[in-house]
Amino acid sequence: MAFMPWFTVTPTTLICIAGYIRNAKYTQSVTSERYKTAVVDVLIPAYNEERNILLCLESLHEQNFKFRKVLLIDDHSDDRTVEIAKGFSRDVGMELEVMVRETHVGKTPAVKYEARVSDADVEFVLDGDTVLSSKFYLERVIQELYKYDDVASSCGVVLPESFRKRKKYLSEEHVAKYSLDHHVQGEMSVGVIHHASRFISNCYRKVMCLFLQRFIYQAEMNYCGSIVNPIGCAVAYKRKYLKEIFNEYEPILGDDLTDSEDIFLGFALAEEGYRNVHVSDVEARTLEPELQDVPKQVMMWSSSFLQSCYYFDNLLYSIFKFAKRHPLKGKREPKLDDTAHGDEGHEYTHLYGRDIGVIIFTGLCEKLAFPIVFLVLIFGQMWEPLVLTMLGEALISTTILVFCIKRKRLKMFFEALLITPIRYLVMLFDIVVMFRFAKDIWIGKERHWRK
Repeated sequence: MAFMPWFTVTPTTLICIAGYIRNAKYTQSVTSERYKTAVVDVLIPAYNEERNILLCLESLHEQNFKFRKVLLIDDHSDDRTVEIAKGFSRDVGMELEVMVRETHVGKTPAVKYEARVSDADVEFVLDGDTVLSSKFYLERVIQELYKYDDVASSCGVVLPESFRKRKKYLSEEHVAKYSLDHHVQGEMSVGVIHHASRFISNCYRKVMCLFLQRFIYQAEMNYCGSIVNPIGCAVAYKRKYLKEIFNEYEPILGDDLTDSEDIFLGFALAEEGYRNVHVSDVEARTLEPELQDVPKQVMMWSSSFLQSCYYFDNLLYSIFKFAKRHPLKGKREPKLDDTAHGDEGHEYTHLYGRDIGVIIFTGLCEKLAFPIVFLVLIFGQMWEPLVLTMLGEALISTTILVFCIKRKRLKMFFEALLITPIRYLVMLFDIVVMFRFAKDIWIGKERHWRK
């Protein structure tokens, strides 16, 4: 949730409403059979995932698209992640390579390692706690990668994994013999408080994910042909483009990209003129933290968004170069066109900006301004405008959400209203993120940002 318009009636939302009703050329169907011959390797960075890795591998095994191999990079786990993964892969005949790190170094080095040493066309990065609930997930995201040459990443809809769906996954044929293991079943037998905490967290995350992916991402795709960044827990990258990014930025930053590698990579790819595509007809489910751990997750994503804005300021300046890209009169004849990527794409971004940069700029302004305005209303004891703003905004955002989804609209309407207090509390937490970012940049000068 790094990029979310906290209040609904904002420049970002107005742009998204215009984009949502627009039929852009990038979203039209393009037939390409090249994806069928692509060599695909699956990378699973894992750290203490013994309760989840089984379901993750099972969902991969059930995919209709055949990949070449799975590389599991275990980040110095102290549980049975590797043992369970090897046993399951051996039973179902899945080719699995395992690399066990001697120290815990994070996800970013794993993604970089595979991008450099592999000869695959596509690197599909799948978190160990994520399940591909659509059997066509892998095929659809890879298909989107090959519709256009400038598409660098592709991901589907990612939603929280509920207890009900988790029980369903554990009953699958290949999982049954392992599901009796207490390491796998342990989470299903937690107490009522933990269930309640996870339920509230899932409710909050589901509403936010649907608003982001069914409205914001769809609008970005229509308006820009790209989203700001892919969803990193189940995303396909063209490996050669990913390798280019790491080769360019490692001499400067090493592995310390940002607190969330997918946000950094999304910005970097956009800076170079590539596109991040969102596929709305396939889903994955990921295990969300309990309610008390949500602030830590928000800290990671929001700080990564600010860090990426700091690194890729050319994207932010796009709003001031809008007339160069879309002149009202006359005909612009730039040296480079909108589809330029690689070195030319970087030059184009510097000269003309990118349409996705406009949305990044407005999103940054809102992320910085709105929590402060909200605090001013509270400390100024302006209760009437505060309450009216919250009620009006909640109704508008809920109406947009209900309009954009196709199922269970009444249920979603009430869930969206119920999680509004949590949403505002999380917004206030962004102030903490801003102070931490300011400290890192100007006081401590610490930029060891890595997931």
